[in-house]
Parts: sequence; C-alpha cells; structure tokens
Amino acid sequence: MLTRKYSSYIMTPALLIAAFSSCKKSELQAFEQTGMVHFYKKSDNPNKDSVQYSFAIKPDALTEDTVKLPVRIAGVAADRDRTIALKAVADSSTAVEGVDYKIHSAIVHAGRYNDSVVLLVYRKPEMKTVNKRLLLEIIPSADLQPGLTNSASGTLLTGGSVRLLVKINDYLTQPANWSMLSTFFGTFSVAKYKFIIQVTGLAEFPYGTATGIPYSQMTAYQGMLKQALSDYNNEHGTLMDENGQP
Repeated sequence: MLTRKYSSYIMTPALLIAAFSSCKKSELQAFEQTGMVHFYKKSDNPNKDSVQYSFAIKPDALTEDTVKLPVRIAGVAADRDRTIALKAVADSSTAVEGVDYKIHSAIVHAGRYNDSVVLLVYRKPEMKTVNKRLLLEIIPSADLQPGLTNSASGTLLTGGSVRLLVKINDYLTQPANWSMLSTFFGTFSVAKYKFIIQVTGLAEFPYGTATGIPYSQMTAYQGMLKQALSDYNNEHGTLMDENGQP
C-alpha cells in the first residue's frame, strides 16, 4: 500500500507537467496560426506615425505611383501568404478610395517577418493645394490580428502601431528628416527646397540612416549648392524665398 500510495504522489506532478506542456503547446500553435501584425516604425525614427507622399518631386507626366508602408509580424513566420485586413478611419480621412488611392497589396508573404502594404496613389488637380489624408487601421483578418496599438521610443515595444496616417499632395513640403538635413541646408523654405532639387537632381536625401547618404556626400552637396547659389546671385540678384529671406 505504501509503495502504491508513494507512486501516486510521484505520478501526479508528472501528469500536471504533461498537461501544462500540452496546454502551452496548444497556445503556442494557436498563436503561430493566428499571428499579429502592425505598421513598423523605422528604427531611426520610432515616433514616425505618418508618411508624406508628394507628387511635386515627381515628373509632371506621372499620374499614379506606389507607396510602400512597412509592416512587421509578432510571432513566427508562416509557410504561406497571409492577408492583412485594413480600413480607412472615416472621421480622420479625406482621401477617397478608388479616386485618390487604392490598396494594391496587403500581404505578409510566406517566410517573412517584415513586409509592406502597397498603396497606389493617384495624382489629382486639387492636390496642388490640398494635402489629402488617409488614416489606415489594421483590423482582424482570417490570418492576422492587429498587433501593437502604439509604441514609442523608450518603451520595450518600440516600433509598432496599428494605425498609420498617409498624406498625399502635389506641392513641396518639408521632408520628414529635415532636422538632420538642416545641418547642411539650413532653415527649410519651399524656394530653397526647389533650388536644391534643381541643382542636385535629387528630391530625397536619406541621410542619418545606416544605408543612407554618407556625411562626406552630404558635404559635397552642400559645397555644390553654395557654388550654384553664388552663381545665381551674381547673375540674377539675390535669390529670395517665400518668406522674403535670402
């Protein structure tokens, strides 16, 4: 009797461990099957909750373009493509689906942890003066649940949000990284930015990231622009911006 009773005490914890392991395995499988996804904020700017797209820096003949919105999953990569469900938040959006934009692709492809929602944007005359707004929100789909609600720099969950604001226009606006570009170009103005584009042939300067333009190249652009501005001022008089500043 003692042996049998002792045996039962030994087996009970073992059975509990087995049951617990089975439960955890089921939960893990369910998590892997469902998964979560959120818009991914770039590591160099984790507070970036919006994307600005401007046709003004594109050729005049361009009538539509693609905008890639980075996403990241929480969990493990799947062996199949998974669909992301999205909605436009009506009370915070002025862009109209089928008129100003279209969601071209919203898929996390097989084997990937990072992917992109591909948005088609259409050039419209009113965008010359109006900045169209599209607030996208990730909602549950058959494959993926919404991930991080919002996380900012300094938290353990830096880099995620289920909402992302996309702004679309056709006039020059201050680039998101101008705070870093100001080291080379000074205070932003539309006239200055237009001059920079004309001289360098570039509208975007991805400086300050691991794969962006190096410091040496930025100083070369700075020297090029100083010379071009000097030549312009000598020939046409001092170039003034829209604020009456040289």
